[in-house]
Amino acid sequence: MMDKIKSKLKIVGVVLLVLLALYIALSVYFMKHFYFHSTVNGVSSNGASVEKIEKKLGEATKDYSLTVIDEDRGKEYTIDGSGLSLKTSFENGGLEALLKGQNGFAWPKYLIKGKEYFSDTVVSYDMSALEQLVDQMEPVTTSDYVKTEDATYEFDGNYYVIKEEVYGTNIDREAFLEALGKKIESMQKTVGLLADKCYVQPQVLSDSPELVALVDELNAKLDLNITYTVGSASERIPAQTIAEWMTVDEKNHISYDTEAMSEYISEMAKKYNTFGQAKTLTTSWGTTVTVPGGTYGWKIDNEGEVAQLVEDLEAGKDVSRDFVYQYTANAHDGNDYGNSYVEINLTAQHLYLYVDG
Repeated sequence: MMDKIKSKLKIVGVVLLVLLALYIALSVYFMKHFYFHSTVNGVSSNGASVEKIEKKLGEATKDYSLTVIDEDRGKEYTIDGSGLSLKTSFENGGLEALLKGQNGFAWPKYLIKGKEYFSDTVVSYDMSALEQLVDQMEPVTTSDYVKTEDATYEFDGNYYVIKEEVYGTNIDREAFLEALGKKIESMQKTVGLLADKCYVQPQVLSDSPELVALVDELNAKLDLNITYTVGSASERIPAQTIAEWMTVDEKNHISYDTEAMSEYISEMAKKYNTFGQAKTLTTSWGTTVTVPGGTYGWKIDNEGEVAQLVEDLEAGKDVSRDFVYQYTANAHDGNDYGNSYVEINLTAQHLYLYVDG
C-alpha cells in the first residue's frame, strides 16, 4: 500500500517538475518574444520576436487604411494610407521598449485572451498630406452641424438659472488631426468623431463651481430688499430691474449698468421731486393761492443715488432708506413745506407765522 502511494507521489512530482520546467522555459522565451495571441499596432505578434514584428509592420503599412466613423450622421470615411507616405522606423527602440515592459513570467494570464500593444514611435506619416485630406472631408467642410456651446446662465423672469452646455458636432480641426495622428502612428483601424472627442468641446460645464457660484451670487442680489421710504410711501426695487442692471465680465465679476440705473432714478425723480414746482397754500383768509416754486423742494441727486445703490448692492444686505438728495424740503406728504411756514399777505399788510400748524 505504501509503495503505491510513493509511486503516485513520484508521478505527481515528476509532472510538477515538468510543468515547472515548462513554465520557466516559456517565461524565459517570453522575455524575448511577445505573448501568444498578442498584437502590435494591430499586427499579429503571436510569439514573435522584435525582428519578425519589424518586418510584419513594414509590410502592414503598405495596405494600411483608417476608417473615420461619424457616429452622429451614421457615415464612415476612409483615409488611404498610401497617400500619407507611411514609413516605419525602429531605430528609437520602440518595439524593444514594449517587449521590455512585458513580464515574461505573467504569460499564463494572457495565454487565452492575449494582449494588444501599441507604439506611436515606429510609424511616421506626411502631416501636410493628412491635413489636405482632412480639409476635404465632409465633417470638416459641412455647414450642417450643431454648434458646441458652453454652459451659461440666463434670467427666467424670476431668478438666474444655469443653461446647460451643448455638445455640438462642429469639428475641432486640431483635435481631429491629433486623434488621427495617434491612430495612424499606432496603426489602429478606426477613429470615432464622437468617441475620440474630435468635436469642439464645451469649456464651461453646468456643474462648474465657478458658474454655480456666480449664479448663486446673482440670485442673492435679486433677493435683496432695497426699499425707498419716502414719507408714507415706499418703493421696493423689483428683482427684474436689478437683473437688468447687472452685467458679468469674462472673469465672472459682477458690475452694474450705471446708465440704466440713472434712468431708473430719473423715473423716480419724476414721481418724487418737488424742487421748482409751484406750491398751493390755503391762506389765513380762507382762499387758496398758488405760489411759484422757486428754488425750494425735494430734488434727488441722481449721481449720488446711483453711487449709493451700487454700494447697497455690493454690501448684499437689505436696506430701507430715503433717496440721496441734492436739495431737501420739510415734508414728503402733502405740501413739501410742511406745517411750519411764514405767510405774508402784502395786500392786507399782514404776516402770519405758523409753527406745527
